Amino acid sequence: MKSTRVIRRIALASLVGTSIEWYDFFLYGTAAALVFPTVFFPADMPAAVALLASFSTFAVGFVARPLGGPLAR
Repeated sequence: MKSTRVIRRIALASLVGTSIEWYDFFLYGTAAALVFPTVFFPADMPAAVALLASFSTFAVGFVARPLGGPLAR
């Protein structure tokens, strides 16, 4: 019985952590599309270039996060 409770607790903790992580990526992706191009880039920059630069920062974080986990150990 003890091992079943431990496995359920681990599964729940994993679900919560993963949900928070993906929610974070969802919020950042939404902000990258809607907010970042107008707030963080000059007004004279073409909108398509600002959007591409904004999504590039999102892509770097998306790729670096899983690579950084094993390398940090």
